[in-house]
Amino acid sequence: MQLDLTTLRRRADNGDWELSGLLEQALMLAWELDQPNIAGWLLTERDGYAAGAQVPGYRTGICGTL
Repeated sequence: MQLDLTTLRRRADNGDWELSGLLEQALMLAWELDQPNIAGWLLTERDGYAAGAQVPGYRTGICGTL
């Protein structure tokens, strides 16, 4: 099955898919659509931000671990 943005959105809205699976599918779609900036962001979200890297505002102020 070919993945497209509509399918990915449907899976995200459905709630039956784990976030990690959606993230991997979004990453594959970004590479398939030749979107290296989005793919890089998804990789950083998946793997974590390097020490000293500029972290987006939505990632700051979060304390603790999951």
